[in-house]
Amino acid sequence: MKRIIVEGIPKDVDENCTAEDVLKLLETEIDLPVAAVIDGKEVSLNEKIGEGKNISFLERLHLPGYWVYLRSLSFLFIIAVKEIYPDAKVKIIHSMNNEIFGRILYNGEIDYKRIEKKMWDIVQADEYIEKVRVPKKLAQKIFDRQNMEDKNKLLSHAVDYEIISLYYSCGIYDYFYGPMIPSFGYIDKFKLESFEDGFLLLLPRVYNPEEEPTHWDIPKLRQVYNEMEIWAGILGIDSVGELNKRVELGKLQEIVLISEGLQEKKISDIADEIKDHIDRTKLILIAGPSSSGKTTFSNRLAIQLRVLGLLPKAIAMDNYFKSRESLSKEGDEVMESVEAVDVEALQKDLLTLLAGGEINLRVFDFIEGKQKTTEERYSLKENSIIILEGIHGLNEVTTSMIPKDQKYKIYVSALTPLNLDDHNSIYVSDLRLMRRIVRDHNTRGHDAIATLKQWNHVRRGEEKNVFPYQEEADVMFNSSLIYEMIILKDHLLPLLEEIPVNHDTYLDAQRLIRLLGFFEAKQTDVIPKNSILREFIGGSCFDV
Repeated sequence: MKRIIVEGIPKDVDENCTAEDVLKLLETEIDLPVAAVIDGKEVSLNEKIGEGKNISFLERLHLPGYWVYLRSLSFLFIIAVKEIYPDAKVKIIHSMNNEIFGRILYNGEIDYKRIEKKMWDIVQADEYIEKVRVPKKLAQKIFDRQNMEDKNKLLSHAVDYEIISLYYSCGIYDYFYGPMIPSFGYIDKFKLESFEDGFLLLLPRVYNPEEEPTHWDIPKLRQVYNEMEIWAGILGIDSVGELNKRVELGKLQEIVLISEGLQEKKISDIADEIKDHIDRTKLILIAGPSSSGKTTFSNRLAIQLRVLGLLPKAIAMDNYFKSRESLSKEGDEVMESVEAVDVEALQKDLLTLLAGGEINLRVFDFIEGKQKTTEERYSLKENSIIILEGIHGLNEVTTSMIPKDQKYKIYVSALTPLNLDDHNSIYVSDLRLMRRIVRDHNTRGHDAIATLKQWNHVRRGEEKNVFPYQEEADVMFNSSLIYEMIILKDHLLPLLEEIPVNHDTYLDAQRLIRLLGFFEAKQTDVIPKNSILREFIGGSCFDV
């Protein structure tokens, strides 16, 4: 017997017991446990505690546990497809919100109802998931036998990985970058639907695990994903393994130039559309979640509008924040909401400008925490157009007094087209988190801990105040660049590696470190000064 700390409580346990055995000893119930943390390392519940001294558990209603559930559900789906259609290949395209979108590559009809039933059969049989640690060369031989060339393409450039953790169940080996549930009986809710040219595998939403899985009505955002796939096709890159291979062949400069060119063409197309309606459009509203690159996008759009003979004027909605003193009485939730904006002052200034009047521009003093009126005067000229940027830009409350036909709404987000391989997508928010860690360190002096601690609060604010309005946009712009994680890697790793094992943010840091371990690292000298990436790594030609 040995004494360990379990969720802060001393317990005497057998040295050969698993984390799942320890879980059963707890007097207090853990909500929807899916994995464990032993001395700061995420592990499956069926792993032995070994020399571990401190154990806690991951629940599905928090993001680290939710991702365990998502990976395990993906594996369940892959196994079910293989049992029914042995020659088929599953390709997961992206994981977003509470859904996994992908395609089954198969020369014939696909019966999704039959696949869903097979998945539930495996769940009811509570099939075991075994973790097997093997040398990388052996893993590559296993994937050769299973015709998983995408795995080997990834592993061939994974210089940070010499021992690979595989998961085995129902006769199939697979790789996933993180722990899994111990058996499929832990899965209790999902729904499988045929959707467009593929499938949607739906989970309960992370903060409401009891609800029935449903898919979001987001046609405009889905169109951005389709465009993203087209861009990846132009580059001939859809996975980290292919990106690393091209970089190794000396193609990074070409990848950068084409990626930046695709974005510049899209910005130019948006400017053309605005110019076509300049007789009535006088206000451009730009919104998007944190670290989506809104500021650089606004500057580059302004340049394209100037090329077309227009006179854009950028106004930041942040300059219309209410005073910090008045907001501090309302709590953190209000600080992230539209209630933090002095909507009355904002609309008064906009209406004055649109009526041909003149205003004194405002600025928010973040040191003193209050709004100030400057001496700078501004009025619209014949070819002038206002660019208003802020996270609440698409919320109609902020500009309700301005006719809709005078407004052009743009939503900016960062949706990476890259997947690790056919079965491992990169979570859509991870790219923005990595950008924000680097930017906060470079421009605000924050360490990675400060950014990671704040991230869940930021994400909850986005889900309440940003994402519900994204489909209001006239156009969406994807700010992600297919190459950027190989540039971010050297900026990020030193910051993440500073986080001690006993800190609350250690698990998040380790997850990002594992992800970055699959990317080749390259220097920043090939990145143009006007790139959106420069907003985060530094060296931008814009005031960001």
